[in-house]
Amino acid sequence: MTSDYQAGGMKSVNAIETAEKSALQLKRARERVRKKQKLESTRGAEASRRANFILQSLETAHEDFLLEQAIHSQQGYVGVPDGGRDWPNSSSTGSTRLAYLRDIGGYRLVDTSLNSRVDYPFVDATGRVWAVALAEPPNWEARRAGIAAARRRLFHRVAHLKIPFNRRGNFRSYPFGFSFGMGRTIPMNFTNSDAVNKALTEFFDNHDVQSLFRFAEGGLRTWFPDHWDQFHKGIESAQAQHPELRIPVPGTSFPASTVNVGDRVVCDSHRDASNEAAGICLDYVDGPFNTDEGGHLVFHEARRIVKLRKGGVILFPSAIVTHDNIDIGPTESRFSITGYVPGGVRRYLEAGGRTLKEWVACDPEAASVHDAGGSSRWLLGCARFKTAAELIRFWQAQSTK
Repeated sequence: MTSDYQAGGMKSVNAIETAEKSALQLKRARERVRKKQKLESTRGAEASRRANFILQSLETAHEDFLLEQAIHSQQGYVGVPDGGRDWPNSSSTGSTRLAYLRDIGGYRLVDTSLNSRVDYPFVDATGRVWAVALAEPPNWEARRAGIAAARRRLFHRVAHLKIPFNRRGNFRSYPFGFSFGMGRTIPMNFTNSDAVNKALTEFFDNHDVQSLFRFAEGGLRTWFPDHWDQFHKGIESAQAQHPELRIPVPGTSFPASTVNVGDRVVCDSHRDASNEAAGICLDYVDGPFNTDEGGHLVFHEARRIVKLRKGGVILFPSAIVTHDNIDIGPTESRFSITGYVPGGVRRYLEAGGRTLKEWVACDPEAASVHDAGGSSRWLLGCARFKTAAELIRFWQAQSTK
């Protein structure tokens, strides 16, 4: 028989859980209001401004790289691991490798630091914009300083811990947000130790860090409006089914982020294969290093070397484009912050909130049709990438609504 004390305790627990659920629902409602306000801001003059900005930024020539031919999984949701392919002179370091890629490998250097007032789009052979280095927003130096200070606090909070395994390089790195796959049967928040989770929560609660994600949100909305829309719908759907899921910065497009804390973040050649294949990822870089000599972002399939300014932001599909960094000096340091959409989340949602194994068990015919649709799913994903002309028409149409 349950005692009055035990019954009272159970009621208290239930009351706390009910209160927490109500608070979470209220928070979600506020986020929906913020998203609606953000959507309203794309009407009229704001939409016209976006169209004009795209016109001003079109300086990048067409490339031999073809987005549709990028390597992806059979089902079209995620990328394929690079398998350790040795790209040209990948063993060399710093300026030596930079010169080799440019002079011998035929890679083109794109210096996005020359004009910080415009975006730098990258297009494929069909004219589709597949990556954009964003212009510097007003008062960014103060934001940079705040982000760097938050990164230092995070580093000192975790510096005594063992460096977790990182296939991308020898540096400290921590994920935050939620994902699906890798043995998970439902979307789940990333698992970190209590100490790391507390430090990451403090990091993402920082106003300047949140400003970074909100700034990138504007770039994503301008250049990749179909991605922006799908990302938000995916987050809302996942959180509706699993209210416990949290994203790094509420109201933004990325359900997951990895903080490459450093102290020397130089990535080896890789593809972030578990991210959504036809998705877009955020990469922010900063630190005391010489941007002329090292720290460049290399896109191998497109044969581009991207020189980002310190505090620079670039958006690109990291699951299907092999990328790495030019090495920095031995006494220099560099850190980066990423945002991304795990491809498994969309697979889970399109399976009706089930694993594929569960779907096969309850409706094998529908699961088989879905499984056979990988090629068309990939091409539909590629179609979300628009040409400059399509983007301008899109925003001009928005300005008249």
